[in-house]
Amino acid sequence: CTSGSQEALSTICLALCDPGDLVLVPDPCYPVFQDGPKIASCQVAYMPLKEEKGFVLDFNDIDPEVAKKAKMLVISYPNNPTCAIAPDSFYQELIAFAKKYDLIVLHDNAYSELVFDGKVGKSFLAFDGAMNVGIELNSLSKTFGLAGARLGFVVGNKKIVALYRKLKSNMDYGVFLPVQYAGIEALSHCQDSIPVTRQAYEDRRNALVKYFGQAGWTIPASAGTMFAWARIPDAYEDSNAFVKDLLKKTGIVVTPGQSFGQQGLRYVRLALVEDIDRIQEAGKRLAASGIWG
Repeated sequence: CTSGSQEALSTICLALCDPGDLVLVPDPCYPVFQDGPKIASCQVAYMPLKEEKGFVLDFNDIDPEVAKKAKMLVISYPNNPTCAIAPDSFYQELIAFAKKYDLIVLHDNAYSELVFDGKVGKSFLAFDGAMNVGIELNSLSKTFGLAGARLGFVVGNKKIVALYRKLKSNMDYGVFLPVQYAGIEALSHCQDSIPVTRQAYEDRRNALVKYFGQAGWTIPASAGTMFAWARIPDAYEDSNAFVKDLLKKTGIVVTPGQSFGQQGLRYVRLALVEDIDRIQEAGKRLAASGIWG
């Protein structure tokens, strides 16, 4: 187990890569996807996630010469920040791609249970051949609300897990035992809480789409995660400029998409962490601001 999946993402390249190795990461991405390799003195090459492709990685967009040089590929669905989920065919293509170029796959599955509209979360490791090429990270932060407790895990290919375990055994003494017991209790006896949590986020998503839409801001309905990912008005230079103006005029705080990479320049991420009454109030403020005309 790990101190949340963030810890593994920030240190695992120290165990699996040598300085100068190339790691493929998505753009946009959760920042530690690129920061972890950089901590290990690795090079990073970016794989674009495009709106017209549903933010699902298209392996044809990766230069074969770059893929040949790479050691590892980091990916994550349900995706933060784009909120996309991937079809089964994607995972099959991912495994084939990893085998073709002899890549280690690191799949971050932190939002595995936060999938909406009746769809079911999936594991990369459920697909044939996955255990031969990679590992998956998950945590109890999102599923059971244990973010502050910091409890996660790494599963998958035995050799890869063993290498990371060796690194961790020289870095710390493991997760505080009472936190591990809390994790065992959650996994063993608290499964009924998961649909409740999922529904709460889905209801907030629906409220965000409704009330912000009434104010003129069309926000796509997230397929999963605890976020929404939306385009900014064309009048703004970039997402940083929009975020500052939005805060000034409405008091609404969102995250600029360019914080997640160059592909996020024209987007922002909104967190579904407020109750519906607050989301409705935010929609009213947005409408009164005139930002969307």
